[in-house]
Amino acid sequence: MGLREPFLAMVHELAQRVRADLDNGIIATWHDESHLNWFATRNVTGHLGSAYCYAPNFPNLADLRPRIVAVDKGDERTR
Repeated sequence: MGLREPFLAMVHELAQRVRADLDNGIIATWHDESHLNWFATRNVTGHLGSAYCYAPNFPNLADLRPRIVAVDKGDERTR
């Protein structure tokens, strides 16, 4: 979620970084999350509250009204 131009700039930069990794034979296990984390540590970004990534198994989030529920990817899913 975000404004169109900054979002497209982020996508372009991350696509270049993923291509560079692939060219060097590197594929992180969770490459989408790894690249997004890299971006978030180097750029000023807004953030949404915990209700937008609600994890039902965390008791400290029990009082929140979930907007988006996080899905456990597990280690055995098919990519």
